[in-house]
Amino acid sequence: MLWKGKERAILEIQENGLPLGFRSNEKYANVPIGLAPGDRILMYTDGIIEAANPSGDFFGEERFKACIRAHSHLPADSFADSLLRELAAWSGKKVGMAREDDLTLIVIDIS
Repeated sequence: MLWKGKERAILEIQENGLPLGFRSNEKYANVPIGLAPGDRILMYTDGIIEAANPSGDFFGEERFKACIRAHSHLPADSFADSLLRELAAWSGKKVGMAREDDLTLIVIDIS
């Protein structure tokens, strides 16, 4: 996902497929994306949006987007910490506890 800071908008970029898990036999498209100071690139695995709470409900993309908006003012490392705390509260599993799926998040701030 791409947080456009000036516009306060989230763009979903899915054209490139699996940027966190390249496969040698796959073909990937290049998509030019204009970046500006204040933008934030978020690359993540499905372990974030598919984290389930005790009722079996997923954290989901909308809750993830709400977190992006709510914490857009934080620097990348603080944003990641806030997201992990929200995810832990949602799932009922403390940060660092074993999960059903991998959880990877890369946050890149454009300055």
